[in-house]
Amino acid sequence: MRILPCIFTVDFQELDGSPTETVASELSPEFWTGTGATRVFRCASRDRLQLIREFLGGYVPGGMRRPHSYTDISGLVVASSASTKPVGKISGQSDIRFANYPKTDVTITYKIPLETFEGFGGMVTLMETRREASEFVTSTSKNLFWFVDGVVNEQVDEFDAPGIINNLTEWTYEIRGARSLPSGLWGYPGKVNKYQVRSRTFGMRFPPETVLCCSPEISQERTFGGVIWNVRLRVLIKNNGTFAEPKGWNCFPRRSKDTEVDVKYERMMRAVDTAQDKIFYPLEDFKDIFVP
Repeated sequence: MRILPCIFTVDFQELDGSPTETVASELSPEFWTGTGATRVFRCASRDRLQLIREFLGGYVPGGMRRPHSYTDISGLVVASSASTKPVGKISGQSDIRFANYPKTDVTITYKIPLETFEGFGGMVTLMETRREASEFVTSTSKNLFWFVDGVVNEQVDEFDAPGIINNLTEWTYEIRGARSLPSGLWGYPGKVNKYQVRSRTFGMRFPPETVLCCSPEISQERTFGGVIWNVRLRVLIKNNGTFAEPKGWNCFPRRSKDTEVDVKYERMMRAVDTAQDKIFYPLEDFKDIFVP
């Protein structure tokens, strides 16, 4: 898809007191929604909608036109929405319509730009949600004893060993407005990340093999600009190690001979072989669906 520059074909002027800016810390999750600018322009009312289209950009015959950018905040923000206010009086007309006002003030709001994913055909809206989840892991009876009638008198039998709750994170990764779908999307469920991926919304990074991809939910919309796709991808995140030494989905609980630790997480293979294709959950780079 061709990316076309922002161009203007109508006359307008920026008003006094414009622009205004808001800046949030890059270390906070609010950075992506709290950083931006607002500018106010005046144009003929008949030109207001064309001016808005030229500021916001979008899909046009032959490609996608870039939105207008505001460079005074490190070149980070682009035009994302607009509002209008009529200016002047309607004289000698009983039909009060927006276009009958002589002038219109157009307020353009600039935000950090949408994510660009080649696999989804260009610029899309990215939404993320997360919630905590869990799984049960079978424990061992080592170091476990029954406390009966005020006395610890008997070791727990292996068959009576309880399950241990292992904490997970359920991360929903939603992409809206895609013009195409990655060719490998249907093959991703059941695979884990080969490389680190990150969540911009929550400011989190996930080391290799800790992100397990589940089946995607896909819907299609038909708009005046053509067909768009919405993809809702649910992934499960598990790490029983550290960021530097992760023990993710290819590490399973193993009864330990260490008297201090009941269960350790060790790598499991499908054969007596250390080749990557023998690990339990296959690796995938996910470069066309996740922010690297």
